[in-house]
Amino acid sequence: MSKAIWEMLPEKYRASEDPDEVISLWRGDFRGYENQGMRCRLLDGSIDPEQVVYDSLFVKYPSIRTLVARHTHSNHNSPFVSLTDDIEIARSFNSGAIYRVEIPAARLVVDPPKGECSKHEEALAIGMVLPCEIVDVFRTKPSVGML
Repeated sequence: MSKAIWEMLPEKYRASEDPDEVISLWRGDFRGYENQGMRCRLLDGSIDPEQVVYDSLFVKYPSIRTLVARHTHSNHNSPFVSLTDDIEIARSFNSGAIYRVEIPAARLVVDPPKGECSKHEEALAIGMVLPCEIVDVFRTKPSVGML
């Protein structure tokens, strides 16, 4: 369903013009996700994250804009896993590891930058980041904000 979602996604929410392009991104988090992947919060229940995103594009409620905003502001019950194109942002969220992820554009929704103070995009993986998409792990001390 990822390509069907990508085809319906407004351009400003696409990570690339090519759905098959592999995008390299970062995530700061706890250690150990390289073996199990990173799951969105909806996967803890019986709701299909891809269906939630698809419905937001097809049915239009909640809209994709609303889903992205809800994720950005609370992250609870979100169909997304946050990633960034800026390693410094990943470092600020790290709790022991920084992950480099390579994921097809068709599996991403981009939260577009909002003006000059926010030059970097937040990329949102739909559902989960698979273990095979985690290509590098840097073990670190947790950032000060995470202690």
